[in-house]
Amino acid sequence: LYFILVALLPVELIHPIVYIFPAMRIVDFIIGIILWKVLAEKIFVVNRSVRNCTLLEACAIGLMLVFILGYSHVPVRLGLASYWWFPVIVMLFVFTNEGKNAYGLISKALCWRPLVILGNISFSFYMIHLMVIHAVGTLSVEFGLEAVAWPLMLIGTFGCTVMVASVVHRCFEIPVCKICQKLYYETDNKRL
Repeated sequence: LYFILVALLPVELIHPIVYIFPAMRIVDFIIGIILWKVLAEKIFVVNRSVRNCTLLEACAIGLMLVFILGYSHVPVRLGLASYWWFPVIVMLFVFTNEGKNAYGLISKALCWRPLVILGNISFSFYMIHLMVIHAVGTLSVEFGLEAVAWPLMLIGTFGCTVMVASVVHRCFEIPVCKICQKLYYETDNKRL
């Protein structure tokens, strides 16, 4: 159904119907379930030497780069979610197969504390980044700073976004997660 719609829909309807409409994203969901099952069952176990894990990580990143570089040459109809299924599956498989232990050199680098913190606040970062970009842009015009070199504006905007995302993560996201977990466990215990 997914590929039939991609082939038959007018180009202007592909994005709203195929990419945004939740019912059409069911394929992504099913792929995620299958991938989780494969990873949870440890169907594929990799020899966990540093060399093997680093090589797999480098290959997964290389594959993703090939897909990123090739994206501009892909027809609009195929450039939506389906284009990314294969490289994302490979990335998830390689980087989650190691579990909580980082065996490869790239995984070890990704365990660096500042990157872990950025990962923890990434949802908040995603949710507020456009508002911060807009606010910084507006303030820079208001105070006559639009002539400041773009690298400085980029660094300043990134820094502001990280700070605001940290506050949102700590003051909103964590408390809401705790409330949701409490409600889930209370509901789950009532069923037993």
